[in-house]
Amino acid sequence: MAARLQPFAHGALLWSPILLPALLGLGWLARGNAARERAQGTRVLAALLLLGFLAQTYINGAFGTTWHLSRSFGFRRLIECTPIFVLGLAMLLAWLRPRVGRWPLFLCAICLIYWNIGLIAQWTFVRPQLRDGLIWDDMLRYQIVEVPRQAFSKIDDLIFHRCQLAQNKTC
Repeated sequence: MAARLQPFAHGALLWSPILLPALLGLGWLARGNAARERAQGTRVLAALLLLGFLAQTYINGAFGTTWHLSRSFGFRRLIECTPIFVLGLAMLLAWLRPRVGRWPLFLCAICLIYWNIGLIAQWTFVRPQLRDGLIWDDMLRYQIVEVPRQAFSKIDDLIFHRCQLAQNKTC
């Protein structure tokens, strides 16, 4: 099973899954509203934002074998796309809130934030092997059981002695 999932070890959408709904939110931006002129403008804006995201992704992909930034955490190469993600997510939330309410969206946001915090913890001190890419075997067990257990056992080091958690201890 792990061999089949190996290609899915890298990528911004895996490490920061909030980006997918943010990109989908550009579709709601493109829908516009009842005013025809305004709807046309929002369609153009959504298309330009999507084009900007695709151009940034293409530029990142042009860096040969380092496009996935192995052994680094997060979506640093897409940081310039943050306004695109924020606008798309805002549009999606504005569309969803009257339909599903505030609390399901809040719970979903908490789960996505926890996913990111759990991956950061795994990448930092729970499972440093994650630096080579996501390891899907036992991922949920690590996220739900191991991350809180090890984080609470190392809370003093996390707050006051962060250098002890680093492998090179040069800080």
